[in-house]
Amino acid sequence: MPRRRRRAKRGFNPKRFFKDYPIVPILAVVFVLGIWAGFGLGRKSLEWKGIAQSVVGKAPVAQVAIPKPMPKRVEQVKVVPEEKISQLFPRPVEAAPRIAFVIDDLGYNKHHEELLFSIDRPLTLAILPQLAYSDYFAKEGKKRGFETILHLPLEPDNEHDNPGPGVITVDMSPDEVRVILKKNLATVPGVVGVSNHMGSRATRDLSLMYLLARELRAKNLIFLDSLTYPNSAGFAMARLAGTPTMKRDVFLDNQDDFDYITRQIEEAARVAKIKKQAVAIGHIRENTLRAIKEAIPSLEAQGIRLSTLKELLS
Repeated sequence: MPRRRRRAKRGFNPKRFFKDYPIVPILAVVFVLGIWAGFGLGRKSLEWKGIAQSVVGKAPVAQVAIPKPMPKRVEQVKVVPEEKISQLFPRPVEAAPRIAFVIDDLGYNKHHEELLFSIDRPLTLAILPQLAYSDYFAKEGKKRGFETILHLPLEPDNEHDNPGPGVITVDMSPDEVRVILKKNLATVPGVVGVSNHMGSRATRDLSLMYLLARELRAKNLIFLDSLTYPNSAGFAMARLAGTPTMKRDVFLDNQDDFDYITRQIEEAARVAKIKKQAVAIGHIRENTLRAIKEAIPSLEAQGIRLSTLKELLS
């Protein structure tokens, strides 16, 4: 019998194969260890891993418009008179610049309530949850025609800073985050959105902010990134999740001083003229409310209109 046929009958010999190719088992072990190490990265929770993968897998892609080539012979292009163009394609009337004033930290007490409600222009009230007057300002504000949002406490970097009840931290599980968010929303009924209260640590956690953004989108709520931390991921993660979102342009009252706040309102007006809109955040303080109220005639004389957050998104 020919030698070639005898080899075929013997078939595959694993022992001889691995002896002839010793690198194969080594590569197999390295491959298995690599897979095992990969699955061990990230949070322990499988859902957090899924959220993190969603964040990584949805990186925005820039779309660049490719211009059409210019005609080879420019002299042959028929020039249309400018007045003819304006007749065929009238320029749209530019919308007036708008400012949304957001008043933070309502819920502790009723201080300055009368001054607040004396402002007969659109304002957005950012109400802290689970406080003595959270429900009151949510209902009273809405009744008086103001826009209301939940001012959601998020974990700060400084452990000595106290965001108050209902705080969400980075070490919570997704289910814990959902439960606290639901409880907080229940204490401020009728809100149209959420902004972050503090949160210098939480707002830079991509997975946490993406989870919160998905929950808000499911509840048809908007998200305002207060930008209490300059590198906050809140705005970017909200856009990634498809949640209507915007971010703060100007803080009004880092100094509780009437003249300083007035200058900050002027800065908000400058931003609004450039961007056609601006979000300015202040607190429930006498100087802040009085400065806004007294600035209204000047703002309107400049063609600037006070607006709500939802109007800015429309």
